[in-house]
Amino acid sequence: MLLRTAFEQFFKKREPPCEYRIRDITVLSLPNEKKSVEDLFDALACIPSGQKALNDMAKYRTTFCLDSFGGNTNAYLEPESNRIVLSRSSDFDTRCFLLVHEARHLSQYAAGRREADAKHLDFASRLMILRATEADAQTQAFLACSEWEAQGNGAPMQRFKKHYPCIVSGYEAEKGLSGAFKGWYDDELVGAVYEQNHCTIPRLSNLTAEPSKEPFVSLKPSDISKFCEGSRIKDFENFLNSRKARRVYLLTKTIAEIYDSVSVSKGARYDPSVPILPLNDLQSNPYARMGADLQILKTENSFSPQQTKNTVKKNILKAVAFTVGAVEKINHAQAKGKRDEKAETELRLGKERVLTATEQKGVKAFFSAYFSRSCR
Repeated sequence: MLLRTAFEQFFKKREPPCEYRIRDITVLSLPNEKKSVEDLFDALACIPSGQKALNDMAKYRTTFCLDSFGGNTNAYLEPESNRIVLSRSSDFDTRCFLLVHEARHLSQYAAGRREADAKHLDFASRLMILRATEADAQTQAFLACSEWEAQGNGAPMQRFKKHYPCIVSGYEAEKGLSGAFKGWYDDELVGAVYEQNHCTIPRLSNLTAEPSKEPFVSLKPSDISKFCEGSRIKDFENFLNSRKARRVYLLTKTIAEIYDSVSVSKGARYDPSVPILPLNDLQSNPYARMGADLQILKTENSFSPQQTKNTVKKNILKAVAFTVGAVEKINHAQAKGKRDEKAETELRLGKERVLTATEQKGVKAFFSAYFSRSCR
């Protein structure tokens, strides 16, 4: 009887979500979640930054949703539809500052980010926007936690401190929101994940796609200040031009170089911002070493040659795997304060192999895949 009940519960038809309105905002969630959404909106309505978030959501006709999804993501904004989605698995106090964060992205897009993203931006400009808008949204979330704490509700701040200590440390060092913004750039692991998700994966996934032939557009920090509230950041423009704000992991730069060379071979413009990207220092920073290792692991898992039977794609992924292996060796040497000249030669060779693999078709690709040994 117990087994039968469990079987029936497992295959029970999932209750469909309902649509309703709270504080002039469209909400899409399960019926039994309505009260928790009302409580969430009430919590935001108690503080100035929360009120702004709710006003922006209503102003831009946002749909708020609770959903179940895996991975490390707890919330996201769909800018095309102004849809904010929070994970059902997140606790209430975390949801509070997550919603302020995502609503901040709404105002960023309305203030000019949408138009900036639509341009054919060079790598450095797109990376600058990605980082600055995330740092700004997290600064707004920290501000909200500070406002709740001032009212006697310290739970959101405790959650925030646990997950984002670098932002809190930055705020304490500068005694202001400017420090919180800059503190976002100190979190090496968060930086590694953002580079992986927004730089490495999209470029590796589109190596065989047709690139844009348009000239690249390069933006200055002053061009994005209006949608990152640069006015509240001390020395905003100089900071975004600093090494700290521009540095990337070697794997990120390598994949950007590969994508650029492949695109140029197809008639696209050369991206001059890629070669001058500064690299993270792994020797004196254990968290940066962890971030570098994390990127290697995720790339190897996501782009294994075993994932496809297509000979062209298999050749490309073999060459990518060889190149990633070279990057890993260089990273390990740098972490010890050394150079691995053999791995540096392998890296140059690997980038050439990826380019060659993207140019092979048909029978030639088949024989390359069959006889390949060193790129496995």
